[in-house]
Amino acid sequence: MRNRNLALAAAVLLLSFGASASGASNWPTFHGDPARTGSSSDSIRVPLSLLWSVSSGGQSIVASPVVADGVLYVGTYETSSDGSQPTGRLIAMGADTGTIYWVFPGPQDQVSPIGAIQAAPTVVPGSIVFSSLDGWIYCLTPEGKLRWRYYTGGTAASSPLVLAGRVIVTSGFPNLGEVIGLSLATGQLIWDTKGKLASGTGQEQYLMGTLAAVGNSAVVLSRTGAVYSLDPADGHVLWSQQGAGGASLLAPAVSNGRVYTVADAFSRVVQALPVDGGKPVWQWQYAEQPGMQTVSSPATNGKLLVFGAGSPRQSVYALDAATGKPLWSTEVGVSIGAYGCSSSPAIAGDVVLVGAADSADAGGRLAVLDAATGKELQTDDALRTERPIIASPAVAGGRVFVADTGGTVKAFANTIPYGDPYSDGRIDIKDVMLAFRAALGLEKLTPDQLAAADVEPVRGATVGDGVINISDVMSLLRRSLGLTPPTWP
Repeated sequence: MRNRNLALAAAVLLLSFGASASGASNWPTFHGDPARTGSSSDSIRVPLSLLWSVSSGGQSIVASPVVADGVLYVGTYETSSDGSQPTGRLIAMGADTGTIYWVFPGPQDQVSPIGAIQAAPTVVPGSIVFSSLDGWIYCLTPEGKLRWRYYTGGTAASSPLVLAGRVIVTSGFPNLGEVIGLSLATGQLIWDTKGKLASGTGQEQYLMGTLAAVGNSAVVLSRTGAVYSLDPADGHVLWSQQGAGGASLLAPAVSNGRVYTVADAFSRVVQALPVDGGKPVWQWQYAEQPGMQTVSSPATNGKLLVFGAGSPRQSVYALDAATGKPLWSTEVGVSIGAYGCSSSPAIAGDVVLVGAADSADAGGRLAVLDAATGKELQTDDALRTERPIIASPAVAGGRVFVADTGGTVKAFANTIPYGDPYSDGRIDIKDVMLAFRAALGLEKLTPDQLAAADVEPVRGATVGDGVINISDVMSLLRRSLGLTPPTWP
């Protein structure tokens, strides 16, 4: 009788709770959005398990995968023994199964081999846009057919920013500080910044980073440390700010009125700038280490700023996004300098996800860190890859997608039935009573049952607290009645 009364009381209390929003299902460009936040509203629960693993047929992948409308897109980086220029292909595969839908260029395409792809493509309705290292920008249809291409005349290593009907990319050596704006519809050159961003140092040849959107403007970090804000309509400079350090291949992140940048090993400065220009709000310098450090683009959820840096070991650093105060750092593997950058972290709810490497020639893994403490949450072999991961993870539909330098693409997710500790394929009173007995200390759950029943986060978190209590029971009860608890993903 006591159990029945408590359950009825819980049901009444739960009726006052609101419904929750579902997580994001797309990650259509580098770091998930034009602002390059690298943050997803998806709740990623550990432990993660391998959903599928597919060889792309490519020699290597260093470009981050993207996901849009159930399709994953990834570019390859392939070298040859004769010393010729590296080549690449863009591959589309099903995000649910890894089934390869098409490859560009394919045998039917009247296109010569394209250059290696070092940056993530960008997907917008009706178009997939990407750059190749030999200087070409390509726009494909959703079926993988060429719509247009444009030759920049320089190294193209940025993930395209699509903004206000423009495709905006950087163009490096031999070009000097050039940002290019193309028509999304036709590929026609609308504007370029040739000569406008030159400082006379020659370092502008290394302006190859990805632009981020700040409302209706675009910002880019130069090799000299200057940050430029450009009008996407005509490319004119809205404002510029000379920073403490620059980088060649990285993207800024934009959130809460701030532009966040991470500099390379020459200055090691992380900073926050106002989105309308002006002096830095704060600056912080990460630790100096021997050798050429590799660094990553930052990710932020508005509260936390995370990035990777280090040599010979790679660490993930977390700062308070508002103040720049260091919060934690966690070593995740070795630094691989061949590509000049490392896997950029992604934030999903209360976890930080980042690719890692054991060594340049050995395997790697997906590292899953607690966003609050930096503690690695899962260390088993389920997240290991055959080769190192330099590409940044993509998060979509509650899944995590990674690609390694051996050309393999993998998808991970928590496959334990959420809210179904009884594991019979439905959430009903049996699950409620099992969790209730566990909350009273009358039932010891297996690790899988615990993960399934631990549905109620604490203090606004998006993952459980590792303990079954009355809050978990109440959420399960509401779900069993056909209602959605406030924190249900």
